[in-house]
Amino acid sequence: MSILLVAPLLPAALVAICIAVIARASTPLALVLGAVSAIACAAFAVASADRPRRALWACACASAVGVSLRLVLGPVPGVDVAQLVSLDGLRADLARPLRVLVPEPESGILLGIVLGERASVSPDLAYAFAVSGTTHLLAISGFNMTLVGTAVALALRGRARPIARAVATVAAIVSYSLLVGLAPSVMRAALMASVASCGLASGRRAATANALYVAVTAMLFADPAAIADLGFLLSASATAGLVLWQAPLSVRFARLPSALREGLATTLAASAPTLPVVAAAFGRVSLISPIANLVAVPLFPPLMFAGALTSVVGVLSLDLARPVALVAYGCALALRTVVESFAALPVAAVSVPSGPVTGAVVGLALVVAVRGAPRLRGHLHVPRIALPAVAAPRAALFAVPVLVVAGVLAWPNADPDVRVRALDVGQGDAYLVEVGGATMLIDGGPDPARLMEELGASLPPWRRRIDVLALTHAHLDHGAGLIAALDRYEVGMTLEPVGLNRGPLADLWADGIARAHA
Repeated sequence: MSILLVAPLLPAALVAICIAVIARASTPLALVLGAVSAIACAAFAVASADRPRRALWACACASAVGVSLRLVLGPVPGVDVAQLVSLDGLRADLARPLRVLVPEPESGILLGIVLGERASVSPDLAYAFAVSGTTHLLAISGFNMTLVGTAVALALRGRARPIARAVATVAAIVSYSLLVGLAPSVMRAALMASVASCGLASGRRAATANALYVAVTAMLFADPAAIADLGFLLSASATAGLVLWQAPLSVRFARLPSALREGLATTLAASAPTLPVVAAAFGRVSLISPIANLVAVPLFPPLMFAGALTSVVGVLSLDLARPVALVAYGCALALRTVVESFAALPVAAVSVPSGPVTGAVVGLALVVAVRGAPRLRGHLHVPRIALPAVAAPRAALFAVPVLVVAGVLAWPNADPDVRVRALDVGQGDAYLVEVGGATMLIDGGPDPARLMEELGASLPPWRRRIDVLALTHAHLDHGAGLIAALDRYEVGMTLEPVGLNRGPLADLWADGIARAHA
């Protein structure tokens, strides 16, 4: 009972969850459970000897009645907030610098993380994220929103009062939500992330846990069917992990530098509880997910910051944004390298039957691992690691720029003076010609995304200009990719044969030239 007095709203959340879960199988049975729960909680409230216990059971009774009534009346009529607050124009303007200044596939990673355009990520790269257990970094969920809020909270720790940190955290999450679009899943994720981030900013775990229980109960009251929504489950589990596990894990990592300690604790606390949900939903268990996340998640805040700064500065001036875009490219390249390296490991992930049974088994294994880790540690001799006394977190801030500069200096020059490459664009033609530092692209194949990846792999990241763009004839297998090149690269000159055959592609080609030289 002591845990209930610390978290008095836990029974209300548990009652709402149980009724919503049973309703997935049988609504009448869920209504019976709701009635029984309401009567039992009301009886406990009446029989309780003190006010805290009466309030505890009264809230649980109200939760049972509310969710049951919602099952009878139907979900709350929704308001399409995305239409009321539409920022599609601003989002398109912010996306353009990332498309123009950063090559593929790193551009797709930045667009997915900064602006929520997950469709920009190639299928092969998306599969690598899935196998390595890092897909949540690309999804607009409570996890990455919480990382945004946590980064703000940690940056202000020791520099502002808890209330100011909480306000700044919520403001960052709200701004990010508006930017990526206020879909229902985004709004749920933002609510969960605000709860978790405010808790991390204030350091009051009990109050934050109660706020989480209120949020879960309110969401299920609004729509009990949300219990089957993958975004809700991922956001709720990640937020619960942050609220309940982040502080204890941070204590266990006390020997590490502050920034590294907080980053590792946040990563493990948020990612571990999502493993059962991912296993149940996708039928895949990533065996290297914890380690991959430990390496990948610390790259997330600088990547998002550099990507967002590239977008904002690029709206004002593409030339001013080029140095920042190189840093963003370096962060995205580092993340892609980590993800693909872990995904390429033997037995990186195993396929399992999808469904709730798998989720329950993985969840049970997770509980056993968490409960058994302290006992195992008592039987093992863990040597002390002497850490350097330098300010490692501050030094780490310069790691990405240094790596980018080193990459620029080490990038091989175009030798010989003339180089012709046949780009692998599928069933079509595309040739990249480099002559004395000038670049010419002849045709672009049928797939714009594939052409962008080939150009990103063939040209250094800072070269975002194609001096000559040539279309031999207006057929899809030769020219479809060139339309994307006109939008994504600075083009000096375009060439086409006299009497270019008319058709839809020729019209797109002409429109693209007009936009490029507008």
